[in-house]
Amino acid sequence: MHDLLNFYRAKKHGDVLRLIEDGIDINKKYETIQGELFKLYIPKTLDMITGKLPLITAHSDTVFFEQPVDFIIEESELGTRISSADQMVGIGGDCRNGCYLVSQIMRSAFWDNFIFAIFDLEEVGGVGAATMPYQSIISNNVSYLIGLDCYARDYIAVYDNTETSLIDNIISNFEDKEVTRGYFTDVVVLAEKYKKSPIVLSIGYYNQHTQNEYVIYEDLEECYKTIIRFANLDLDEIRENVL
Repeated sequence: MHDLLNFYRAKKHGDVLRLIEDGIDINKKYETIQGELFKLYIPKTLDMITGKLPLITAHSDTVFFEQPVDFIIEESELGTRISSADQMVGIGGDCRNGCYLVSQIMRSAFWDNFIFAIFDLEEVGGVGAATMPYQSIISNNVSYLIGLDCYARDYIAVYDNTETSLIDNIISNFEDKEVTRGYFTDVVVLAEKYKKSPIVLSIGYYNQHTQNEYVIYEDLEECYKTIIRFANLDLDEIRENVL
């Protein structure tokens, strides 16, 4: 849990990137493409000619001008509840939870099952994703988009341009999850630009964008398990482009 709290304390986009990469031989595992407001991590095991992987996105910014320093960690009916000890500052689980999850997947046996993208300035209209120069790696080698940016637990959010076959696959393989309607985040911007199918997963934060925001640690662990389940899905039948 200590590592997670460090993500909440991080002040800037670059600080979050350093936490994600800490202890990982990034140059050995990934090709990276970086701009001021984004960074892509492409596994070196990806076959650039025939390979396609889901793209997982998270954003480093929060709506708060300051980051929490101290935390209240207590047991609740929902599980282990984490909140900021400063009543004037929210915890930043939206979307630092997503960045933390990316770091954990990168350290797992499933590190090369996904392409990863971390964006800045999502909270002001998806600026990082919108201003990122066109990336052929996304156009040619991404099958669909997974955003780590939905509140609570056990939601998989879909959109009007989410491929029907992907939705059907989710319904068939994630009976324990609730399929719901998505809202704005970086995958919405990328889906329009690259004609890829977007979904968003719950990552365990509540009361987002308020000083009363909190995180349930067990919900974060459940999202990790959900991501691994996506890594194991056989999605060969899914068309990569939204028609």
